[in-house]
Amino acid sequence: MQNATKPSLSERFEVSFNQIHEALKRAVNINENRFMVLLRTGARNHQMINTYKKDLEQYAKLRNAMVHEKVAVGYYNAEPNERVVDHIEKIALILTPKFCFEYCYKRSSFL
Repeated sequence: MQNATKPSLSERFEVSFNQIHEALKRAVNINENRFMVLLRTGARNHQMINTYKKDLEQYAKLRNAMVHEKVAVGYYNAEPNERVVDHIEKIALILTPKFCFEYCYKRSSFL
């Protein structure tokens, strides 16, 4: 049996950031891959995205510092703290299609 190691805060942050990036691509549906363009376009058209726009702008800066300035395997120039990682993981869950579909369905059934 393999001993599974717990992912680092940086790994958890990167995974959640990438999930959000994919969710933005699906929601915005434009021929664009840059996170900030997708975020700003999505925030204009989707209230759920707009709710987290400022946080995601800051997380994009952190992600760029982590990924683009990486100088060694397993070493990050910047490291997110537990609170930041928990928050971005919650945003990723909220912006995934399954959650959004269930939220919108429940909300419309009460109207």
